[in-house]
Amino acid sequence: MPAKLNWGILTTGMIARKFAADLLQSQTGRLVAVGARHLADAEKFATAFGAARAHGSYADLLADPAVEAVYIGTPHPWHAEWAIRAAAAGKHILCEKPLTLRRADTERVMAAARQHRVLLMEAFMYRLHPQTKKIVELVGSGAIGQLRVIRASFNVRMKFDPAHRMFNRTLGGGAILDLGCYPVSFARHIAGAAQQRTFAEPDEFLATGRCHPTAGTDDYATAVARFPGGILAELSCGSTCREDHSAQIHGSEGWIDVPNPFAPGLMGQSEKIIVHRGGARLPEVLVINSPGVGLYAYEADAVAAACYMSDLLALHHPSDAVAIYLTAVEIDPNAAYVWNRFGDLLIRMEDYKGAERSYREALRLGTKQADHAVVAWASVGLGNLANLSGHDSHGVVRVPRY
Repeated sequence: MPAKLNWGILTTGMIARKFAADLLQSQTGRLVAVGARHLADAEKFATAFGAARAHGSYADLLADPAVEAVYIGTPHPWHAEWAIRAAAAGKHILCEKPLTLRRADTERVMAAARQHRVLLMEAFMYRLHPQTKKIVELVGSGAIGQLRVIRASFNVRMKFDPAHRMFNRTLGGGAILDLGCYPVSFARHIAGAAQQRTFAEPDEFLATGRCHPTAGTDDYATAVARFPGGILAELSCGSTCREDHSAQIHGSEGWIDVPNPFAPGLMGQSEKIIVHRGGARLPEVLVINSPGVGLYAYEADAVAAACYMSDLLALHHPSDAVAIYLTAVEIDPNAAYVWNRFGDLLIRMEDYKGAERSYREALRLGTKQADHAVVAWASVGLGNLANLSGHDSHGVVRVPRY
């Protein structure tokens, strides 16, 4: 078992509080410090979760010699800055999704992690839960035959609040980066399991969506993807849709129903998955237990295990990469929209100019208002260590080919 890892938490928001609570249940984590913009907030947080020290700035937290790893849970636009500064301070990094909002920033974060030889992980906690591991085992073992179709959605109905980050463009708001990343990362993970790989990359990815008429943030969106081997994925997300966050995995000989794919065992509760096998009279209900262990505890232990391996070069190997997939979708509130194909052409675009040409082509095809938000479908994946391919503000990704 890895030795105890000393954590510092950078910010005191809701997700940071959940991470701190679950860190107490982990096998390897120890909270030693917390940093906030106001010392009183840090002190209150430290008292609540047993941290030894409270710092009145993020910089002071990074300067704390007792801190070995930091959890970054700030609003999206500040992820890049503090991840880079954490790397420069020699701290291992667990950063909430999305890692960054721009291709250039993603590449800067990656470069900083490599330069300072620290672990960089994007916080997709659901992949580390026993439920997800069981699903991967079932698909990989052929329990439902050959994988055919993956359906996954993450929709919530939120009351519109222009001050809430979900509806605030300056805070990186929108449903796709907050919610849509889960279905796409799930599809990549399951498609990879069918090929005995950690994840698979789509050959084709098409998407469309709507921007909120007042906020201008992406409101809801759908996408379809085609993976090698003829595997298809149907994906959706939304912040103003009736709640549905579920997944179904269909094979040639059966299918798996996953009622709670993205927050399994959030509070330590048991989960169930239902396996429908061809020829069976009744489905098989599999109960997945995680007694008393919150979801983020598994994530903290995964970081400690990776640090314990002490092989940071291996952790940055492309086979452990977390790819971000984005397709540019320009939304016209007057009901006209275009989609920009995410196919072989875009996969081969290695430079910004290529992405820019693609964006201009999307506009030429019919979008009337260039000032509307580009809707970016994002998938950020594996709760192992991360070597992200970057993306730009036009939402076209440069994809590494392994």
